[in-house]
Formats: sequence, C-alpha cells, structure tokens
Amino acid sequence: MSHQHTLAGAGARVLPENVHCDVAIVGYGPVGMTAAALLAAAGHRVVVVERFPQRYDKPRAGHFDGETMRTFQQLGIAREVELLVRRMNSYEAVSSTNEVLAALKDGDAGSGWHKSYLFHQPEVEDVIDARGRDLGIEVIMNATAVDIAQSGDGVRLVVRDSDDLDGADCTIEAQFVLGADGSNSFVRQNAGIAKQDLGFPALADLAIDFEYDDPDVEVPLGESGHLIEDDVIVTFGRWTGGRISRVEVCKLGDEGTRAYLEDEGTAWTFLAKFGLKPDMGRIVRNSIYTFECTVAERWRDGRVLLIGDAAHTTVPFMGQGVCAGIRDAANLSWKLDAVLRGRADQTLLDTYESERSSHAVGIIRMAMAMGSMVIPAAAAAADLQHGQLQGSDMPDPGAAFPRIGAGVVRNDDDPAAIPAEGRPALQARVGREGRVDLLEEFLQPGWKLITRHPVPDSMLDEDQRSLIEELGLQRVHVSRAAGPNHYVDIDGDYDTWFQATGRRAFLVRPDHYVFGAAATIEDVPDLLDTLKDALTSHGWVLGDRLATQH
Repeated sequence: MSHQHTLAGAGARVLPENVHCDVAIVGYGPVGMTAAALLAAAGHRVVVVERFPQRYDKPRAGHFDGETMRTFQQLGIAREVELLVRRMNSYEAVSSTNEVLAALKDGDAGSGWHKSYLFHQPEVEDVIDARGRDLGIEVIMNATAVDIAQSGDGVRLVVRDSDDLDGADCTIEAQFVLGADGSNSFVRQNAGIAKQDLGFPALADLAIDFEYDDPDVEVPLGESGHLIEDDVIVTFGRWTGGRISRVEVCKLGDEGTRAYLEDEGTAWTFLAKFGLKPDMGRIVRNSIYTFECTVAERWRDGRVLLIGDAAHTTVPFMGQGVCAGIRDAANLSWKLDAVLRGRADQTLLDTYESERSSHAVGIIRMAMAMGSMVIPAAAAAADLQHGQLQGSDMPDPGAAFPRIGAGVVRNDDDPAAIPAEGRPALQARVGREGRVDLLEEFLQPGWKLITRHPVPDSMLDEDQRSLIEELGLQRVHVSRAAGPNHYVDIDGDYDTWFQATGRRAFLVRPDHYVFGAAATIEDVPDLLDTLKDALTSHGWVLGDRLATQH
C-alpha cells in the first residue's frame, strides 16, 4: 500500500507517496489518454500525470481522420464520438473575390469510416477520458514531473504537486514511461533528446471558435478550406462539433503581427467575412499559437518513449497533428503489451521509431508542401487571381500517405511486397448470422488473417498452427457468396480489394496495418513463416515465452 503526503494549506489534497504500475504516462491530452486507454484495455495498470488541475477546456485540434476513428472503434467509443463530430465533405481554397482556386472532396477512407471529421476537442476528450477511467486508468491531475530515473528492471518517475514544486515527492514505479507532454516535453528534455527542425517557418496563428445561439442558422461559410487575401491566410471550418465554427487567421510578415492578431476587433473582422455577427452567438476561444515542423532525434531512451507532439510537430494545413499522435499510440500500445506480457523483449520497441518516424515525417512534409503553396501565394495574391494555384496541384491529404518504415512489416524490397503492405488494411461492411456491421465489430482486437477463400488446417504445419495460437490470430474468410461459415462481403468492397491488389490473403497487425499479403491461399503458409521470421528478428519469443513481467 502506498503512503501519502498531505499538502499544506486549506482544502489541501493528498498526493500519493508511492504508486506502482506497468506504464506511467506524462500528459493527459488526447494522445496520452488514448494511449492510456489502449493499454488499459489490454489489461495493464496505467497511471497518467497531468500538470494542470483540470483538462484544458478549449479546443486546439479541430480535425481527425478515419484512421483515428478506427482506433476509437477499437476502444468501443466510435459511435459515441460520431454523434459529436461532423464529417468534412469538401475542402476549398478561395480568393478574396470568392474565386475557387482549388477544391477537394472527401469520402470513405477505406477504414470503414469517413476520411475526415471536424470536432470540438473537449467533447471528444470527455468520451476518451470516460472510457479510460472505466477501463481502470488512474489519473493524477495537478502533478508536475520533476525527475525520471531508469534501472535495469524499471523506471522511476518523480512528480510533485504543481502548486508546491518544493514539496514532497510522489514516486511512480513503472515498467515504462511515455512522454505525451507536448512540444515542450519535459520527458524529452530529461532524456537529453534534441529536436530536428524540418525547415518550415514558425508562424503565429489566431484560432477563433464561434458558438452559435442557433446552430442551424445558414451562413455563407464554406464547408472547410482556406481564404487567401493580401498577406493573410484564413482557415475556416463550418462544423467543429455540432454548435461551433472555427476561423483561423495567419498574418504574414514580422511587423505588428502578434499585436494585430491579439486585438479582439481582428477576430470580429474575420468572423464578419463569413456572416458571423455578435447577435448570432459568442466567441468561445480567441487565442494565438505558433506551429512548427520538428521531429525528435530519438523516440526512445531505454524504458522511456515519446509519443505525439513530444516526438513530432507539424503545420496545420492537413489537420494531421492529433492523427499522427494517435497513430503513435496505436503502434506502440500493442508492442508494449507484448513486452509487458513477456511475449517479446525490449528489442521490439525499437520498431516503434523505425516504423513511425519516417511515416510521420513523410506526412509532415506533405503538409509543408501544401503550406508552401498557400503561403507564397498569399504573399502575392495577384498571382493567385490568375490561377497559378490549380486544383490538380493540391496534395490530397489521404490518398498517398507513406508506408510505415522498417519493422514488423514485410520488407518493401521483397519481390512479393505490394503497396498495400505497411498501410492500413481495408475495413468494410460484412454480414453474418443475420447481422450487418463493420468487420472489426465482429472480432477481438489483435492479429487477423483476412482471406478470399478458407484456409484449411491441413495446409498448415505444426509451427504455423502454433504461431496462430500464440498470437491469437483470427482467421477471417470474406466472400460475396452466400453461406453460414464465412463473412458475407455486403458491398463487395473486399472483393474489389482482393481483385485490385491481386492478392487473396492479408495478414493484419493489431494496429490495423497490413503486415504482408499472399497471392494465393496456397501461399499463406509462406506468409505465416515470413511473419514468424519478422517477429523473432525483432525480439518476439515464440514457444517458450519469457518470464512474464505483468
């Protein structure tokens, strides 16, 4: 049982003296809470510390994608989240004369969910927070991390009350510590990890959230996009949650920029451009932040790992900041689970950075490319009026995301590799036993083998059957044909996937990424052998497992 320190002062709270857990997380934003919930769902003891006394009640991010929603689905909260968010159906870049300079339309992301959603961050965080607490995570608010020390068998995180930093220590003994504490991460700095600047200029950005008295009112505000005029870029979104529109203002040039953005009159001036007036509602957020493009030079220091903005930051032109952090959480959580359960040694954790870093940097560079088209254009608006920014030049924020880097995935130089490997697997509607739903609603989280035809046990040798058993790998036969012993491909999406890729089987990881594919059902045994080799080369222990640490 842990001892407790009573902090001085009227109404003082009690901070634990000692806490023991499997994973301690510093930072309770959307990335930290998602990581905590995923690890708790896997059965681990998770403690999160947050230096503020309560969660931040203002939105920062305003967009996430279908891949993020798929992670929420894994946590069992996607339908609840869906009621709070709004689909982003299109994007436009328009001139000051309302000329459409570029346009994109969003649709199905192949994840089973829409490609893009606009959301009010505090509402969605409420849902993630509630789910995590239901799963048993412990959250210590108003606690500031002051030291981290590692040993051979664990890591010690020391925190103190944020209102009394000279006060008593609370020591959290954990197997691993995750730094989800933002771009100025204490965890990263404590580990002596530097950030690499990817070269995009840091810019001040005014974020204005407008809450309607009548959210059904019609206003001349486009679905989402950029308004470009003179030396100002205005990013807009009609729906950020169910009652709020967002307008972001970035003014180019150095002189007077921040003073200009901080003036409340500036907010109303730009809201008025979209028909938003004081008698229609209120400004619920009017604050300035800066964005930059950086990546941590290392994502792991022994038992300490970085996720989210602690590991990478991006410009907002593709709305991928939160998405990237939740990809980190999804990638790392299943690997930490394997290590904590003794199924793998810590070598497996090296694949977190090798897979995620190149992917994250690739998407940051896509956002930089989009920004570089907008920012120089805004500085020379006259050129834009003559159509130098064409729709065909605008990067599609989702069509060609990078493949994850080397790790637990078939090598991209393998002659059998195809583009679908190292990217998210398809999820579509299927039917079985009178029920129609997304495929993963029928399955447990974990490894999956999705096949166009059944894979008979007689095709597999003892080692392959043992691998399936040890991984808890679920065999999923999907067909357009009627029948009780498989999943019916309701919309034909899986059939299209199989035909387009020329493959008949896909091995899918717990984070929904494709490990590898087989051209025929007869090639499935070789695919399983390839998975076994990849796992064992990265520290997975098959057969006689390591002594459990859980």
